[in-house]
Amino acid sequence: MKEGYIMNKKLLTIVLSCALVSSISYNVDAKILRVNRLSGKTRYETSEKIAKEYKMQSNEIGAVILALGTNYPDALSGAVLSKKYNAPILLTTNENKNLALDFIKENLPKGKNVYILGGNGGINNNTESQIKSMGYNTLRLGGSDRYHTNSEIVKNLNPKKGTPIILANSQGFADALSVSPVASSKGYPIFLVSKDKIYDPILSDIKKLSPSEIYVIGGQGSVSDKVVKEVADSTKAKVTRLSGKDRYETSLNIARHFFNEKDNISIASGLGFADALSGSALASLKNEALVLVDNNSIKTQSKFIEEFTNLDIFGGTGSVSENTVNILKGDTIKSQPSTKPDSTTKSDNINKEENIIKPSNNNNSLSDAYKNEVTNKMLQLVNELRASKGVKPLSIIPILNNEAEKRSQHMAKTGEFSHNDTNGNFIFKDELAKINYTYRSIGENIAQNMYTKDPQKQAEALFTQWKNSPGHYKNMVNKDFNQLGFGIEVNSQGLTYATQVFVGK
Repeated sequence: MKEGYIMNKKLLTIVLSCALVSSISYNVDAKILRVNRLSGKTRYETSEKIAKEYKMQSNEIGAVILALGTNYPDALSGAVLSKKYNAPILLTTNENKNLALDFIKENLPKGKNVYILGGNGGINNNTESQIKSMGYNTLRLGGSDRYHTNSEIVKNLNPKKGTPIILANSQGFADALSVSPVASSKGYPIFLVSKDKIYDPILSDIKKLSPSEIYVIGGQGSVSDKVVKEVADSTKAKVTRLSGKDRYETSLNIARHFFNEKDNISIASGLGFADALSGSALASLKNEALVLVDNNSIKTQSKFIEEFTNLDIFGGTGSVSENTVNILKGDTIKSQPSTKPDSTTKSDNINKEENIIKPSNNNNSLSDAYKNEVTNKMLQLVNELRASKGVKPLSIIPILNNEAEKRSQHMAKTGEFSHNDTNGNFIFKDELAKINYTYRSIGENIAQNMYTKDPQKQAEALFTQWKNSPGHYKNMVNKDFNQLGFGIEVNSQGLTYATQVFVGK
């Protein structure tokens, strides 16, 4: 029996020493901390998933906006209504409308409004009548063409005189959808024009509004200087053009111009309108940029996006591939460096019997007393850091501790070290949904380190890892978070896995 114990101890010593060699660059996930992919098998399922996320984020919705899922002109300027009415955008057709109608029935209180973008040639009167029979009011915002529909939408938005406006090309979807979250958040109307012409009803609306500033989206190929001059001369407004060599650079430059906070950002494919249109409402609600990507040349987008903490993806892997997401996260290197330590003194210390893990049970689990002491010390360290930055302290929440401990236990058992499951879904978010835990914002830090028998030192070591990593540091001092959960577990090789989860209520 004693011999078996010695053999196990020697084996454990070897494993721990090897682990230390590869832990000089500690295995801390230092990239985008939350990735949330919202997708379905079709654009309509994706739209419904995004609408459900909208409902979860806002707790309740005030209306629903319906747009035709097979064409975009009527919907291009309609996304600006989302913030005003606290309404998600649902794509539908007259033939396949059950998904949208079921969402309305299950999530929108009866007597509320359903806004239908476009005339009877799109979502028809039969579908509208069915919505009315369900106990909802319908308001159709449509006209004889995309420009008259645009005019009706702007009238419904009812911006104040002097409000800045946005000019975008009506023949393509990319520019208008890229700027839609900004327009919706700020209440800026989007006016549609063709490359070389502005139509009379649009120009008339602009003159009445007398905007203080005009944002022109896209280059000369989208909105010519001729059109810009005609609008500017009639209003005397300041003009700012946001453009790039293609739709992707234009989208990126819009994000750079309007979004200084590096918290939330969303992406969608620039090759189709559907996912970006549905996602624009959620992006507006969360006050985040919507950047278009193409799965090929994304180097420039990557440099910008990797600065953000939270990434929403609209659409499945056929639209935005996992490889694209990994590159945007800066996650191109999967393995740990194999560099050896500068000296052997650290690994020599590992061989001492007092540092061999002494499990509290046969499963190598840490004792409750040890976990509690690490947790309390971690809370102290995080709140001291927040206080030094003038940020309010976090409250430790037992139910969040449970979720964090489950995450750490899973990593210790499987060796998996990721915020996401195999389908790319943010695990912590899904777990909160299972227990109906509502939130405004969430985040997660994970780390792997060597076991230290002193719980105070263990907490300090983990805290220092996170503090020295910009993304994790940002989570710990984020003013949007007011709740904390912490969990720690050890595996059979003596590696500890730790999880911080953050919630903003």
